[in-house]
Amino acid sequence: MWNNIKGESPQDFDNYPSDMLLYYSYTNMQQTNCRSYFIETGRADFSALSSTLDGRKVDLLNNAKKCLNIKGTQLSQDNVEVLGNMVCALDEGYIQSSDSYILEKLKNSSDFSDQQIKAMETVICSGNTTYGNPSTWTEKTRTA
Repeated sequence: MWNNIKGESPQDFDNYPSDMLLYYSYTNMQQTNCRSYFIETGRADFSALSSTLDGRKVDLLNNAKKCLNIKGTQLSQDNVEVLGNMVCALDEGYIQSSDSYILEKLKNSSDFSDQQIKAMETVICSGNTTYGNPSTWTEKTRTA
């Protein structure tokens, strides 16, 4: 797939399957459209990338951070929304210092490092999430 479409440069990203956008070369994108590109790419299933393209995830994330002018590890809810499934590739520093909405996006992930799990637990236990303070949880809260 990569070899067939890497040189193309669509600018109407919502007309392409999100998974296909993973294979387009970001360098061919018009910078004025970068946010739209990452909104659509963030909906993709990143497990669709073959293991030989693992570096592509890092490149996409770095380009998204540049596009969104993200400095440091603190992501706003809007940044998290745009990144979508790309948040699954973020390390514990981002998870702990970003808007707690990141937990909702991380629900789409299936494989976490030990550090990511610990970071999610830290965020949840902080009580600063939509789930509230863990001391107030009921059995219903825990199974929802």
